[in-house]
Order: sequence, then C-alpha cells, then structure tokens
Amino acid sequence: MGAKKAVLPHLSVQQVSWRKMLEATPLRNMAASVYREKNGLVVLTVPLQHPWWQFPPITWVIKLDTERKVRLDEIGTELWEQSDGSRTVEEIIEAFSVRYALTFHEARLSVTGHLKQLIQRSVLVIQQNIE
Repeated sequence: MGAKKAVLPHLSVQQVSWRKMLEATPLRNMAASVYREKNGLVVLTVPLQHPWWQFPPITWVIKLDTERKVRLDEIGTELWEQSDGSRTVEEIIEAFSVRYALTFHEARLSVTGHLKQLIQRSVLVIQQNIE
C-alpha cells in the first residue's frame, strides 16, 4: 500500500509595507504639561480620561488618578522635541541614524519602539499623512 501525501493548506503571505508608517507625522499631546529637569530630560504630566462610570458617589469611595507623570529618557526627550509636526517618522529615523552612527534599519527599530511606548502612554499621537 502506498503512503498518502500530506496536503498542506495554502498559506497566503501579505507583504508588509513600512511606507505608510514612515510617511506619518508624530505630534505631541498638547494637553500635556511639560517640565524640563536640570539634566535636560523632559517630565510630562498627561491628563487621563475618566471612565464612563467615574462620577460621585463612586469617586467618594474610589479615588482614581486624574493624570499620569511620564519621565522621558534621552531618546524619548529627543523624540518629544522632534515631534512638532514638521518631521515625518522617516526624517526622525534618518536624523537618529546620523547622530548615533546607526544604519537606517537599526535606527528604525529604536525609534519605532520608543514611538510605540510614547503613543501607549498618550504622550504622542501619529497623524497619517493623506495626499
């Protein structure tokens, strides 16, 4: 008796394009209060949105934070300063690659990782450039 051949399901692979992300523009959260420490690093106070259920008398019992403090490291501070709406992510990556003597792809990994954290902490937002 002959052995049966295993039939593998057809896998479709989508090509990932970095183009949209590279063309996007990071913007600062304008509601954040900015404090610069003596060492030059930035500390931001970001107001938090209240959950739908946060109202008295619940807030009399459960005290929720109304703001979050975010202390940025050196790279985070640089990203904050460069995220003024005049530069795309690609331009910021290129500047980092020159400043830290990295390849574009090494700089992209570092910058996009930091951008992701800053977006998750509500420090930055990304504006998709539509043309």
